Amino acid sequence: MAFFKRKTEVIPAAQSAGGTLAKRIEAGVTPMVDRATQIYRNNPKTVGAAALVGSALLLGFLKKRGTTH
Repeated sequence: MAFFKRKTEVIPAAQSAGGTLAKRIEAGVTPMVDRATQIYRNNPKTVGAAALVGSALLLGFLKKRGTTH
């Protein structure tokens, strides 16, 4: 199973270091969103399973945290 196989692709950095903070954030976020979309399109069941596991862990943590008063 290639689930744990490491990819060597790097998200490209912004072309210029100058500009407003909003433009620098936008330049970094856009490639990350594109990559996340590509991962979801290639593996929708894996992404869905990871979301279910994450939400189960979060709910379990919140349940334990709420009952220790």
